[in-house]
Amino acid sequence: MHVIIPVAGFGTRLRPHTYTKPKPLVNVAGKPILGHILDRLQGLDIDRIVFVVGYLGDQIHEYVESNYRLPTIYVEQKELLGQAHAIGLTQQYVEGPVLIAFVDTIFEADLSELEHVRSDGVIYTKEVDDPRRFGVVTLADGYIRRFIEKPSQPISNLAVIGLYYVKPYELLFECIDELQQRNLRTEGEFYLADALQLMVDRGIRLEAP
Repeated sequence: MHVIIPVAGFGTRLRPHTYTKPKPLVNVAGKPILGHILDRLQGLDIDRIVFVVGYLGDQIHEYVESNYRLPTIYVEQKELLGQAHAIGLTQQYVEGPVLIAFVDTIFEADLSELEHVRSDGVIYTKEVDDPRRFGVVTLADGYIRRFIEKPSQPISNLAVIGLYYVKPYELLFECIDELQQRNLRTEGEFYLADALQLMVDRGIRLEAP
């Protein structure tokens, strides 16, 4: 399994903490947010972790290499054009099913179960009281039918937490390329949810535990 961790953002909502430190290295519950994420990956059969770095990316590199023994590659996102754009930059380094983990949420999940997944992938979700603040999914026949970013109407309370497992990785990158070629943006950016929606429209079956 390959892992992609995008960490290129400026972390503007956490300023002044992020003026001199990237958001993934801000301490929460005794350690950097990124540390919590990497700890959850321990024990998995990981071929490679690709970090998409940008602002203060040298600090990300130093933290990971000083604290973990992991097969890593670092890719720079020079233009912050959105989640899907960041994921697309990793294409040449991903050669199998991929786990994508954003560092906005410290999650609790048994990732060892992923090797037994029979569908095309898993999009981790959590029920929330106010879905208008999140990207959400709707289901049909047990699989995801639609991805909606911050819906104005409460059509679903299943919020996407920022953890994605996709087995047909080549199709994922094809759909990301299609987003950018067709300039399909949400709020001015290329969103991963929009690429995943293209995959669903092509018949891919994604679970939402």
